[in-house]
Amino acid sequence: MTDIPLSFFYRLFTFRWDHKSKIADNAVISGSERLEYGQIKARPELDKGFFWADIIFPSSTNGPFKISGVRKKDAPNFFDSIIYGIQAYHQQVLSPYCDQISQSYQAFKNLFNGSYVRHSAIEKWKQKSEKIYQNLDNDFALENLPESEGKQAREFILLASQSHTLREDENQKFITSELQKYGDFFDSVENNPLTESQRKACVVNEDNNLVLAGAGSGKTSVIIAKTGYLIKSGFAKPHEILILAYGRKASKETDERIKEKLPDIEGVKASTFHKLGLDIIGSATGKKPSVSKFQEDSAEFYALINRIVTELTQKDSTYNQRVIDYFVTHLIPYKNEFDYGEQGEYFAAMKDGDVRSLKSRLQWAQKRNGMTSLKQEQLKSFEEVVIADFLFVNGIEYQYEAPYKYDTATSVKTQYHPDFYLPEYDIYIEHFGVDRNGNTAPFVDQFTYEVDMEWKRRLHRERGTILVETFSYQMQEGTLTDDLFSKLEVLGVRFSPMSFEQLLSLLHEIKEEKKATELTRLIVNFLDLFKQSGLSFELVRKKANQNREKTRCHAFLDIFEPILSAYTKELNRTNSVDFSDMIRKATDCVQSGQYKPRFKYILVDEFQDISAIRADLVKALVNKGEDTILTCVGDDWQSIYRFSGSDISYTGKFDQYFGHTEKVLLDKTFRYNDKVNAFSKTFIMENPAQLEKAITAHSTISGNGITLVGYYQDKGNAVLQCLEQIREIHPDPATVYILGRYGFTKPEHFENFKNQYPEYSILFETVHGSKGKEADFVIVVDVNNAKYGFPSKINDDSLLDLVLPSEEPYRFAEERRLFYVALTRTKKHTFVLYDVDARSAFIKEIIGNKGKYHFDAFMTKGAETAPPDYGTCPVCKAGKITMRVMRDGSFFFGCGNYPFCAYKALTCNVCNKAPMVKEGSYYHCINPECDYTAKACKNCSDGVLTERNGKYGRFLGCSNFGRTGCRYTEKFH
Repeated sequence: MTDIPLSFFYRLFTFRWDHKSKIADNAVISGSERLEYGQIKARPELDKGFFWADIIFPSSTNGPFKISGVRKKDAPNFFDSIIYGIQAYHQQVLSPYCDQISQSYQAFKNLFNGSYVRHSAIEKWKQKSEKIYQNLDNDFALENLPESEGKQAREFILLASQSHTLREDENQKFITSELQKYGDFFDSVENNPLTESQRKACVVNEDNNLVLAGAGSGKTSVIIAKTGYLIKSGFAKPHEILILAYGRKASKETDERIKEKLPDIEGVKASTFHKLGLDIIGSATGKKPSVSKFQEDSAEFYALINRIVTELTQKDSTYNQRVIDYFVTHLIPYKNEFDYGEQGEYFAAMKDGDVRSLKSRLQWAQKRNGMTSLKQEQLKSFEEVVIADFLFVNGIEYQYEAPYKYDTATSVKTQYHPDFYLPEYDIYIEHFGVDRNGNTAPFVDQFTYEVDMEWKRRLHRERGTILVETFSYQMQEGTLTDDLFSKLEVLGVRFSPMSFEQLLSLLHEIKEEKKATELTRLIVNFLDLFKQSGLSFELVRKKANQNREKTRCHAFLDIFEPILSAYTKELNRTNSVDFSDMIRKATDCVQSGQYKPRFKYILVDEFQDISAIRADLVKALVNKGEDTILTCVGDDWQSIYRFSGSDISYTGKFDQYFGHTEKVLLDKTFRYNDKVNAFSKTFIMENPAQLEKAITAHSTISGNGITLVGYYQDKGNAVLQCLEQIREIHPDPATVYILGRYGFTKPEHFENFKNQYPEYSILFETVHGSKGKEADFVIVVDVNNAKYGFPSKINDDSLLDLVLPSEEPYRFAEERRLFYVALTRTKKHTFVLYDVDARSAFIKEIIGNKGKYHFDAFMTKGAETAPPDYGTCPVCKAGKITMRVMRDGSFFFGCGNYPFCAYKALTCNVCNKAPMVKEGSYYHCINPECDYTAKACKNCSDGVLTERNGKYGRFLGCSNFGRTGCRYTEKFH
């Protein structure tokens, strides 16, 4: 080791008196910093300053390095010494690597042996050659080698850097050769010759392959043809190929098609995921488990869950109370007033959720059975329903909005009606809709509400009556019933909690057993999805902590956890597994090494429907196999099973989950024409998250492929007119699908359609049921803005989000895909039926974008009788004003959110056909043929001034004089 002399001036000016720089055999040292010769990537530079010199190493693996303050007269010699040392080091170190180049190069050439070269093969070669590459990838170092070795090293570095480009070029030659070599096979394996993209999907054999398809583009044909190609080409033996399908029917159809299309091939394994799981467990453990009877019979499964819940509630009073409390407080997802901008939106949510108290349901049942004629209570908020049900199930008699015991009516204020009165204890309960900061919901006047709150409190203080207060924030924080219990208990209220059996008996009495069924269904669905998700219970608890309905989530999980434990014990007792166990346990067997996969090729059909545990099983089979190649065929545009656990993100992020992927697009549909293709493609791609696909159609037509059909109360007639149009354009025999969002949307007199048009095979299917099927013509019904419309407004219980794949941010994302499925079942033409008085969001989008969408349209005669748009309720701001006809034939115009909003519009007394709408100080009839205008009464909220005669002549008087006694008048001008 040699010291480098430093300048006196450098030490003086920098105060670095003890600093030392040195030259070692394979490094230079400056103070505490050290630079190895192997790190130097460029020729050093000598910078001669006025007082001293610096030796600079501009490029190293850790950035620039400098030896500062070298004595000027000695600097050139030491600089030359460093250069010589670096050269000697590189010659000594690099020569052995140069000797390995030819061996590595030969290994690279051997990869190209006449078959498709996978990404992993190049990566493995690069990994083995990584040390050679890292040491030789140094232009400065290569300058110090003999010319022949330097040239060889540079060629090797270029080879390594361009290895994947070379792979792609060679693979393209291979693909071209294979397509030519097996052209006759691809021409004849199916009824029609395969397309170029279908053939490419067969011969491309990357580590992971994703074949993206469109509707009717021949996904299953690719599965069959690829299977035949792999065997005929010698790349695989039949038993080395695994084809995975979802259901027994699909698996059986695939097996039958292989036997039909590839009659000379035997031994290919076509299986469902569940069947494969059982086979793996049996092979790994030597004992194939039994399938639980509860998976084969849903009625048995429901009966088991009911039995478990009943037994748990009987054995444990605390658990019984949990179930009762959940039923009262959380069975229906909480509708928070503070989440709604308009009161009408909140009313609509209450109405859609059928939010009524148990007592009101009992009163309705009694009234329906003629046992009572009492008026039912109509509570005004979700939180009031919770309070009412809490009192009811705890055996506490209450009266809703009973008149206060003292007269409070004045000339400007009506009698006070507190929210709840407990007659046995003479206690009043007022529920105040305010948050922690005293704020009201957005649609409530803050000042007026605060004044009213204070008036009520002061009244109770002055009259000496007991007032118990509850607040919206208690419901928001999950403490409403607990806080109310504590307050009432202090006041001496006695609680007699209802048992779960009594609750079931009550539900039976009011003919609402479905409420209990809903809870059972929720538990069954949650149990199934929980096991499918592969999540631990602890992780689900953590997800609950982050949920906006945290309290409800934990309340449900408190009920669910003992049920899960009891269910697991039942499976163990019977030595059986459920469907999820088949896959999860099989995955464990593969990952632990108990089962060694023997498959060289795994083909998965309908991959867009993959769930978490199925994806995990596939990944385990690939990872634990020997150079296993995965090919998945699917269409993210047709992913419609999130409710059962399928996760579309596995398609969108395929390469992130499985690794390097080659994607092939099946770009031609053989099912429908270019016009249906353009319409459906435009519609599905409104969601930017869907993968872009340049799909073309095999056939073209001159007209449009879609017809919108508007009707009003004559859906059957709309269907008949569609069938008539079909008869006109296609009188020959054909298949016709009538598709509904739900099974019960099947048109009335369906059998009559079949009798009237015997030349057609007319079938009804749900859209989900039609997946994978096709017909000559399609009629999609009930594309309406309704609870059971399309898009559907029926949401799965939000609790299921704890165990379901993440919900997509785009509104109606899955419903949009479902509508795409409906549109694309056709070969020739699709008719879309909608109620003109309830156009769905999809219909509004299509009609409102005629530049984007090209379609035909017609209306039924019934559509001509549809009521006009009477506008929006001026009180709740969201309800639609509708005409309501009474039994005696009389009618009035009221808010569609009745009974929550009791607004009644004035009926025009001139045309007697339409409501009057207030604008400023005048009312206008909205009937354009009438257009009557009347001045509004200044004294009451809904009166108009009409012309009258008195003893002093004509004057204007309020129309409410005879109804409410309003005596407001004005002079007649």
